[in-house]
Amino acid sequence: MKRILLLSFVVCFLLTSVLLAFDYPNIIGEWIGSSYGHGNVIMDDSDEVVYYDGRGLDNVHFHILEQEGRIFWGVKMVFNVNGDLVREEGFSGLFKKDSNHFHILEHHDGLCNGELISDNEMEIIYTENVTYPLMLIYELKRK
Repeated sequence: MKRILLLSFVVCFLLTSVLLAFDYPNIIGEWIGSSYGHGNVIMDDSDEVVYYDGRGLDNVHFHILEQEGRIFWGVKMVFNVNGDLVREEGFSGLFKKDSNHFHILEHHDGLCNGELISDNEMEIIYTENVTYPLMLIYELKRK
């Protein structure tokens, strides 16, 4: 009787672990949107300091290339209003246990906190205080 009870407990534990492992949404793909916020940033292709004052100035692409459960990674690309690539950098991210909120660490600078609004929409809050303070909001939709 004890063996049956123990075996039942082990099976329930394993099934729960398997179900929880697949609980994180698949966000692989290209996410496109705009940014707006406040602060200063230096673009990669020059020493020019760009001041953000709340207007949506850039087109942002997050290409999520790989995902393993809670962990994902990819490349962020920022394009100016003319469509020219002005910044590209890798990033690593992970979901919180609630499956809707996540954190991203950009590989050059900056930290992000995000929320999955729906299967095809997310909001990311970017913060940086390396050289110049900067806070941005990215509103992205899956392409």
